Amino acid sequence: MRIIISLLLATITISCHAEKAPKCDFTSQNIKLITPKAENIANSFWQKDVDGYEAIDRLYVNYKNGSVAVIEHKYCSMYNFEVAYYSKDKSEFSDATNLEKTLKGLFSSVAISDKKTQSSITAMISRLEEKKFNSNHPAATAYDDSTEDLKRAEYSISYTPIEDSSLHKAALFLYMGIGGEH
Repeated sequence: MRIIISLLLATITISCHAEKAPKCDFTSQNIKLITPKAENIANSFWQKDVDGYEAIDRLYVNYKNGSVAVIEHKYCSMYNFEVAYYSKDKSEFSDATNLEKTLKGLFSSVAISDKKTQSSITAMISRLEEKKFNSNHPAATAYDDSTEDLKRAEYSISYTPIEDSSLHKAALFLYMGIGGEH
């Protein structure tokens, strides 16, 4: 009898201390994952993963010119979109206009998009132009598009020329986060 009571008490204690998973505002049912289709894409594939209670869907894209992109969608209480893009040709980023074209292409894979996403790209490109963007030097900027009604939206881009690699000549990193706490 003592063993049964001990096991019951141990079970109750463990269940009281177990962390409850938060309510997920973003789920695979309410976000739309997009696989880009373009003439310049050689192949792509998806990988599913989990980080704690958050779901992660990663898309790996290999371009015909040798460039590579890893596009990550991480979601539950907020939606995070991250891209690591390694370009085979640095001329793709020769000026802010070309950089903006690449950004819009990569942001076309975002699962939650609205006019704010497009306006954030324009705002970040303007900030890079103000800083005299030059593809020979690293550059970064961010943009906060949070609203007063507690809808959080933040964006950032980071560009780095890669001098020591014969395979890739530049790297571009994108981040977009929607939701979460202020």
